[in-house]
Amino acid sequence: MTAKAKKKTGKRVFSPEGAVAQYANQITWRLLGDLKNIRKMYLNISVLLAKVRDEKLYAALHFPDMETYARDRLNLGKSSLYNYLMIHDWAAKKHPDWLNPKTKGPKLDFSDVGDLMWIEKELSQPDITESKKARLQELQQKAIKGTLKRTEVRELKKPANTVKDGIKNLTSKIRLIRKRANEMANCPPEAIEHLDAAIEILSNADAMEVARLDILSTPGKKWRQIFVV
Repeated sequence: MTAKAKKKTGKRVFSPEGAVAQYANQITWRLLGDLKNIRKMYLNISVLLAKVRDEKLYAALHFPDMETYARDRLNLGKSSLYNYLMIHDWAAKKHPDWLNPKTKGPKLDFSDVGDLMWIEKELSQPDITESKKARLQELQQKAIKGTLKRTEVRELKKPANTVKDGIKNLTSKIRLIRKRANEMANCPPEAIEHLDAAIEILSNADAMEVARLDILSTPGKKWRQIFVV
């Protein structure tokens, strides 16, 4: 197309590759808008459900309770209902501005709300260390901005003890059981042997699989009675 023809039509002419890129951008902008609406929508739903609950509006429609109203009128299950109400009550306490329809609200996905609730619960603990507090505050801001990764929360939720520490603690407990069993006059010799075997296996263990309790299980009621203390 000549420059004169281009000026006459008033439309920008794209190459085939450019046309595809333009189409991709149009789809992307629509997705961004819809995702933004979804993030705001679950908060709006929670506000309306809380209004029905608090003002007992379900009674005006002749429903005996909130659960029946949600199920029969909204086709909303009990679990989903209480998830929305829990989010509302939490947001009303921690982030009341999010419930204002005039505000933009968070970039937080519905599926990530639970992680933020856990983070803020941990931040409220009186015995929290400064290092953990700083890390939680960092994750809190990421969650609100919509950039939190699920793996970051999982890492923080891991117990402080390592697998090696767990094996060591288990071995110590079994040693104590072994000592008590040896002091019993009527303890079966087979039970002592199994305890010794368990201690030996755990002492040499360097992998998590070895720490499973099923390696210690042995048929017989007397063994189970000795192990469970």
